[in-house]
Amino acid sequence: MFSRLIGFIAVVAFSYLLGVFALPSISDQYGDPILNAKIRNIKNVSLQFASGGDSAGSIVDKIKNTATPYIDDTKKAVEDINSTINNKVNQVQEAANAVQNAYSGVIDAKNKIENFTGSGK
Repeated sequence: MFSRLIGFIAVVAFSYLLGVFALPSISDQYGDPILNAKIRNIKNVSLQFASGGDSAGSIVDKIKNTATPYIDDTKKAVEDINSTINNKVNQVQEAANAVQNAYSGVIDAKNKIENFTGSGK
């Protein structure tokens, strides 16, 4: 049963790819044109590299140029997260200081009341 499922998926994938390359207008009309363009681009880049049209260095440059915006966005997101964490840590520290000051104020008031009344304990 599992092998039939794998076989069916393979047939569907092969048929879709065949449609993307053999009948591009129909596959774009009924399929996802953006996905189809990406599939065709992968094929074109592979063929260009296989024919010696690209050097390994230019492929590395293409990958770098493609990945750089994503890396920059990720760095910015990490910086934003770090900034948010630092702000929250500062807020928690300020709240802890305020609680400590309030506690000290209560202890001071208790001591003053005890000293004023002379009761001690």
